[in-house]
Amino acid sequence: MTVRELIKELLDYNQDATVFVGDNLYNTPEICYGSSEGCTKKNCEDVGILIKGKSDCEIKQP
Repeated sequence: MTVRELIKELLDYNQDATVFVGDNLYNTPEICYGSSEGCTKKNCEDVGILIKGKSDCEIKQP
């Protein structure tokens, strides 16, 4: 799924609703990006939605 596809999908929902990750309402999302050395939010190849405070927010290549 691309960022564009995710945004399009979310437009169908209440824009003031709480967003959570997984099956726990208290898992607040944290948006991370990465993959190549020196990438920025504007030119990164990958974006991740992780559980805030539960990971180091570093996207690693397999």
